[in-house]
Amino acid sequence: MKRVRLGVWIYPFGAGGVEHFLARLLAELRGRGFEIVCFAASGGAGTRFYRKRGFEVLVMNGKDSAVRLARALRARQVDAVMTTLYEPTAARACRLAGIPHVWRCGGLVEVAAPTLPPGVRRRVTSLIDLLSDAVVANSRIVAAQFDRVCPEKVVRIPNGLTAGRGRPGPAPDLRRRFSWPASAPLVAMSAHFYPYKRHEDFVRAAAGVAARRPDCRFVVFGGVFSGNAGRQMKRCEARVLRLRAARGLKNKMAMVRGMDDLGGVLGQADVFVHPSPDESFPNSVLEAMAAGKPVIAAGAGGCAELISTGKTGILVPPRRPDLLASAVETLLADPRKARRLGAAARRSVRRFGIRTAALRYERVVRGVLRARDSKSMTSRRISSSVRRGR
Repeated sequence: MKRVRLGVWIYPFGAGGVEHFLARLLAELRGRGFEIVCFAASGGAGTRFYRKRGFEVLVMNGKDSAVRLARALRARQVDAVMTTLYEPTAARACRLAGIPHVWRCGGLVEVAAPTLPPGVRRRVTSLIDLLSDAVVANSRIVAAQFDRVCPEKVVRIPNGLTAGRGRPGPAPDLRRRFSWPASAPLVAMSAHFYPYKRHEDFVRAAAGVAARRPDCRFVVFGGVFSGNAGRQMKRCEARVLRLRAARGLKNKMAMVRGMDDLGGVLGQADVFVHPSPDESFPNSVLEAMAAGKPVIAAGAGGCAELISTGKTGILVPPRRPDLLASAVETLLADPRKARRLGAAARRSVRRFGIRTAALRYERVVRGVLRARDSKSMTSRRISSSVRRGR
């Protein structure tokens, strides 16, 4: 099969669940005959993340980045480009370079692009339509954004996990690290400090649980990025830390940064909580389910697609920390039910394999390449007919 040189426009300022999924996806595509070249608007933690995993990353510094990127795409003989963030530079560069563009829209535009001006946010879905040959949505709620714009371009491809990811493995003992009792029940949340992740709901729920279960301990895995989003994230983290202190949880709730692989530490948790109602397809929930952990999540967005409440987890109404707390206490009081939900969750996410996702992404990219070649051939035929006076 013909090799494809795929350019990927990446987020340069940090690495979260999306970047971990994309790294797995690109590695799998590389094994399927793709040559991967990543491009970024600047250097940062995100670019270092991909380089550390063996991907070439070219940084497009300076003004007129779309023009500079178009030149780089031609120079590197890139066949197609996939954008992985909410920013149109790569799509514009593809128009200039005359190559296909695929937009991986992995979330709700109004939520996932909070640093963009409101007017730009309202136009993003239209830009995606105008500048893209195909749109990949990772859930039904994301695909629905384009129902009135370009539904014929949208392909729904859920995120995927590498086989075995999320299972317990070697990791620091969290209870020992924070001098907690070895028998203390542990409740975990994993999310970088974006406001829409609703860490405050987790803290309030933890305070409610701790009032009735003083033996319980809590941990948040997350961090902040650089760039414009990073400033917003730092403010969010500061609010969460103040709330933790105000609720008397400073010695019972730990904030853990810089852990790329949560497989081992997730195995130490008794319950996993995800309070954000505005997620499209939360990778942290997927990984917790793959680790066999019972998940309590806000019953909205992608969580409602991932979890069947009472069967593979528990869904509660969004923005109700009191109900989050009640659900946590229910599972801590009934370990058998918690184990049953966790086991069912692990079985349910087996269908989300990275190989299946990569195969479907491959079909999308090769499909837009075939469509471009077909259009080019048709154009040449029309031009030839015109020259012959037909």
